Amino acid sequence: MENFFKKTQGRCFGTFNLKGEQLALSFKHALETGYNFFDTAQWYENEFDLGEAIKKTGINRSDIMITTKVHPDNYKEELFINSVHKSLKDLKTDYVDVLLLHWPDKSGDNSLSLDLLQKTHDKGLAKYIGVSNYNIAMLNEAINKLTVKPITNQIEFHPLIDQSKILNFAKSKNIDLFAYCSIARGKILEISTLNNIAIRHKISIPQVAQHWAYQKGVIVNSMSTKPDNINDNFNILNFELSIEEMSQISNLNSENHRIVTSCLLYTSPSPRDGLQSRMPSSA
Repeated sequence: MENFFKKTQGRCFGTFNLKGEQLALSFKHALETGYNFFDTAQWYENEFDLGEAIKKTGINRSDIMITTKVHPDNYKEELFINSVHKSLKDLKTDYVDVLLLHWPDKSGDNSLSLDLLQKTHDKGLAKYIGVSNYNIAMLNEAINKLTVKPITNQIEFHPLIDQSKILNFAKSKNIDLFAYCSIARGKILEISTLNNIAIRHKISIPQVAQHWAYQKGVIVNSMSTKPDNINDNFNILNFELSIEEMSQISNLNSENHRIVTSCLLYTSPSPRDGLQSRMPSSA
């Protein structure tokens, strides 16, 4: 795990679908629980609310880390940098710790968005840069094009989807994967293998799935509005899965169940609305 992510202990609190008072309360509880890494995006339309929540707690900016992601509609010379400045203004900060491209460019050509991402780093608007939802070929292109190595690729990662190829490739390049949908939108709760392991360790099924990802070296991004779930999602380092248990969980990916099957990039007004689209293959 990169030194930056070691500071987070491999855990991040996500804010997708959170706004207003609900976001403020969830952020406060996550902070009190021990989270110091928070994920948002221009797409989520909650950067201002997160900035307000941070301000309300009085936490020092240097004590937390923030990731945001640039909306694909802003992959234009005249829009990109200005959109990042707006994100920083809304978040009430001079920089973000990690800035990502939220999706590959729908044109199939990522060169401009990568160039613009590089410029934000050069201007000091982001300490680190990375990508999201990139397949192996795209990630390799980013590595070769950027003058600083992308620190991460944020992708859907949970026991029911086979992301082994891109995980192995990223590891070979010393790039950390950053999971979203780490509990497959609750689908994992139906899996008896995970339930048996949870019973054995006296923990919850989501904790099993998230620790499995963590033990594979993946940064775990989770979100909840319920204090008990926030606590459970944070406390995933208090046990170890055996080699056999890790193998059993990894073998659940045979159905290759993908949660995110659409994005505004191709078809719709929401990145996760369930419509079909041309998702990048992980190969």
